[in-house]
Amino acid sequence: MSSTSCGPRVAALHVPNVGLQALVRRSPELAGAALALEGERRLRGRVAEASRRAREAGVGEGQTLAQARAACPGLRVLVLSARPETRSDALASGADAFVCKMDSPEKLLEAIFGAV
Repeated sequence: MSSTSCGPRVAALHVPNVGLQALVRRSPELAGAALALEGERRLRGRVAEASRRAREAGVGEGQTLAQARAACPGLRVLVLSARPETRSDALASGADAFVCKMDSPEKLLEAIFGAV
């Protein structure tokens, strides 16, 4: 090993659909459901993540919620956000449920099951 330092080492890990995976891990009964997460900021009103079932029905990242619902009529759209002040805008844009990352597990489950 060289005695010269190149600075700190950085590693990156890509976890596909991490938001949906987190929801399904907390609520295993959602596994296999047609779900999509609506994006924030530049993806507001668009699909940021889609479950396998939704993808198989033709839902893809970047689609508008209307396009996604046309491709998969039973689709449930959830918003997972760290910004609780965006709740009303998210629901107005077509999401079925809003989940704040800081909500209690009970509130998280209530929001999810209200949407499915």
